[in-house]
Amino acid sequence: MKLTNRSHGAAPTRIAKHHRRLNGAALLAGIGLGVVLGASSYVAFELLGTVSGAFNALSVLTSMIGTYLCLMLLVLVSRIPAIERSFGHDRMVILHRTLAPYSLFLIGAHVIFSTVGYALGHNINVVQQFVDFNLQYPWMLPATVGFGLMVMAGVASYRRVRSKMKYETWWTTHLYFYVAVAISFGHQIEGGRVFLNNPWLKPIWISVYALVAATIFVGRIALPLAFSLRHRLRVAAVVEENKDVVSIYITGRKLDKLKARGGQFFQWRFMVRDWWWQAHPYSLSAAPHDEWLRITVKSLGDQSSALSKRLKPGTRVVAEGPYGIFTEDRRYTDEVVAFAAGIGITPIRAMLEELPLASRATVIYRALDATQAPLMQEMKELGEQRGWNVHCLFGPPADHPLTLEHIEKFAPRIGESDIYICGPGGFTVGVQKLAEAAGVPEFRVHHEAFAF
Repeated sequence: MKLTNRSHGAAPTRIAKHHRRLNGAALLAGIGLGVVLGASSYVAFELLGTVSGAFNALSVLTSMIGTYLCLMLLVLVSRIPAIERSFGHDRMVILHRTLAPYSLFLIGAHVIFSTVGYALGHNINVVQQFVDFNLQYPWMLPATVGFGLMVMAGVASYRRVRSKMKYETWWTTHLYFYVAVAISFGHQIEGGRVFLNNPWLKPIWISVYALVAATIFVGRIALPLAFSLRHRLRVAAVVEENKDVVSIYITGRKLDKLKARGGQFFQWRFMVRDWWWQAHPYSLSAAPHDEWLRITVKSLGDQSSALSKRLKPGTRVVAEGPYGIFTEDRRYTDEVVAFAAGIGITPIRAMLEELPLASRATVIYRALDATQAPLMQEMKELGEQRGWNVHCLFGPPADHPLTLEHIEKFAPRIGESDIYICGPGGFTVGVQKLAEAAGVPEFRVHHEAFAF
């Protein structure tokens, strides 16, 4: 199909700018890792010569690299809007999940290597050495507690465990990771061999911690508070879409200054008892309006299942965002094929509402039945107004396989389109494979991961 001028000019410019930012961030992270590796390798090399020294050398390396990765994990979820808009919240979360096991394994290896190394040096068993560490060495007991909290967060992140947890439990468990890093700080600064042998490194490492702490404070506390004071968000209405889904209308001041886009999401805190401390990610389910915002939520956890009962008009709301790059301005053609499954229709509907009138869209909305397809009627009406093709495919997945042969019946121009996907992980992967089979380049496939 013929691409617009915007596709030929603006799209490559966006790709180049996006790649420059990614490369710049990767370069800074790589330089930091190189400095940490160089400083710890210098100290580790001096310890070699005995078996106990070799274990202690490995302890130094794993400690420093593992801690550096822990700090990077915190930066990745610090929620600085400018960073989130550049890379995409879900992609940063995916990178966070990818790095997290390595940081935990490295810190765990540090615990083992240091205990074995000291036990060999003192000629005692490892159990006695571990007990001595915690009873006789300064800052060691807080570090042990911190490691235990890291393990707890790591177990909660394991896919099979996470799938059985409610969002609120998972979210609370991850708060302990911040505590773990904080209470382990003293042990590393005061007892770490790298800093004992190179005292000039101590202020640099403290500065790194301070910078990460400042980033978290700005992104997780200062900006949300400023946001709340400026916009004074409140619940205007709660509308039941069906027995499992509610739409919440939120009003406030100067909403046009939010610069939110259809397809983005916010972290929402509803200021009622038991909920004020919990932040939940909900996508906008309609394009942002100057006077109101709307989210549509399915009953999946403790909070989402009680929204219709607990929220009343006038309830204050604190929000963080907007986040995400699942927006129409990321497309490269004037034709869009959007795939949604169940509640995944919410960002799809909001994003499509902002498509220019000249754009064409095909919507493939899959659900078990009509009762599992919230906003279906809205989506159909929007499609009729814009001249789009909206296909609601009901039944089990086997009835509507994500194969090119089947989907081309509904979207014959899929290979020449931008693909937008929102749904569970398996659904998203299936559509990605479908897009690949249709010859759609990866940069024209846009997906939003909404699983925690």
